[in-house]
Amino acid sequence: KNPLVKTFDMETIASSEASKPQPTPSSAELPQEKKDIESPAIANGTTTHNAKNPTEPNIHVVSLFKREDSYLGATVRNQDERIVIGRVVKGGIVEKTGLLNEGDELLEMNGIDLRGKNVTEICELLRMTSGEVSFVVSSSAEPRKKTTPSSSKVKHMRALFDYDPEDDIYVPCKELALKFQRGDILHVLSTEDENWWQAYREGDDHSQSLAGLIPSSSFHQQVVLYMDEIEKDEMPKCRTESRKKLQEVIRTLGRKSSKEVQRSADEPVGNSIGYHSDLLTYEEVVLHLARTDRKRPLVLCGPEGVGCLELRQQLLESDRDRLAGPVPYTTRPLRDGELDGIHYHFIPKQRFLDDSKAGKFVEYGEYEKHLYGTAAADIVNVIKRSKTCVLTLKAEKFGHLFDSIIVNTDFNKSLDEMKSILKRLETEPQWVPVEWTT
Repeated sequence: KNPLVKTFDMETIASSEASKPQPTPSSAELPQEKKDIESPAIANGTTTHNAKNPTEPNIHVVSLFKREDSYLGATVRNQDERIVIGRVVKGGIVEKTGLLNEGDELLEMNGIDLRGKNVTEICELLRMTSGEVSFVVSSSAEPRKKTTPSSSKVKHMRALFDYDPEDDIYVPCKELALKFQRGDILHVLSTEDENWWQAYREGDDHSQSLAGLIPSSSFHQQVVLYMDEIEKDEMPKCRTESRKKLQEVIRTLGRKSSKEVQRSADEPVGNSIGYHSDLLTYEEVVLHLARTDRKRPLVLCGPEGVGCLELRQQLLESDRDRLAGPVPYTTRPLRDGELDGIHYHFIPKQRFLDDSKAGKFVEYGEYEKHLYGTAAADIVNVIKRSKTCVLTLKAEKFGHLFDSIIVNTDFNKSLDEMKSILKRLETEPQWVPVEWTT
């Protein structure tokens, strides 16, 4: 089964505001259900009524109330000559009431036959209709789980890439898609669709909005890999040609499972779709408040010349009772005034090399023909003393883990920012990778 094929059944969501600029849609948003759900047709949503064939048990009438500038939380799309519910969105009335389900066919709207119409026409009909709206619905023949509020556990994810639906020609519904930046926390409510998850962004008002669509981890990886393959050929001349080219790649590589594609992003194998060792998507996170006797380390990263070492030194000197740094290891000779174990751990070169091979250093390097390194054990020793370990590391492959960014144009201001960050680490829960707490 090709994992991307169904994404070409494009959808859209439409507001009832006639004055708002309307894109040409390929699916439409149904109107908002009225609040008075005591109405029998709305309360049970299963009134059997079929003027054409009343004996069909899967035909029923659903009455809704169209409110201006509001959304029901369901999209429709064309499936052959039929108009069907394409997607149920978390936070909408459909999800809360279960009146409509994905795959249900809409036969009529206020007596108008919908069969054979496209979603653009449906959108226009909805735009011109207000008040009570009655749909004649044919339930999907396939067994489907009823659309009810999800009881599944919400997953909290940190985005490790930037995403703008305006730049994504494969998103099924731009109006529902959620824009986010690297580092944003996303609360994922549904992963039922293997390609498009539903989520809220941290800080958004969940009670006033529908969940947004975000690309699933495997789908984003596959699209990046497929686009890499496309770029090897002549650049597509237009959106349509790009779609056709992607479909050609899918047909060629579609037998690859999602797991196989994910492995190709992590393993240096020679395949036709390229190798991306840094293809990051999301990481699951959890809120964590550091114990008073076990402080989280504070790591400063930055290129040479931005003042990381100076900031670290000033921060340490500002509160020696609560802050400390690990004692580094070196192979250089001890100098006058230096004490072993205080300024450095002075060790022979062979021992240093053996320790580095054993993975005892979190970082090491060479300077003026001498080796220097920071041992994980020394960081742990600082933590065991109930102090916050402050250290500097070279930023290479963990930029996605940064919690804060300081632009050091004013040293005193930057130092104050560091102290503020330190206070938050000690007093406020922080989003950390779930592996760190297990």
